[in-house]
Amino acid sequence: MKVSVLSDASDVGDVVGALGLLNHEVDLLPPLAKSVRELVHSDLVIIDVTGSNLLGARDYCRAVAAAHPTL
Repeated sequence: MKVSVLSDASDVGDVVGALGLLNHEVDLLPPLAKSVRELVHSDLVIIDVTGSNLLGARDYCRAVAAAHPTL
């Protein structure tokens, strides 16, 4: 299973602590428009929205959902 984490964090453990303990392929990507294209082969996408720009995070979540409706 491939898990993609979209976050500004430098380590996956900063977003979801136990995710690094699982035996899955984990990609840490910046929450940018160009990262949406890299989600094609992901089985699960985690979007970190723990910032001060919640409206921007909402729009980003909508863009990911529109680009990949099966996720």
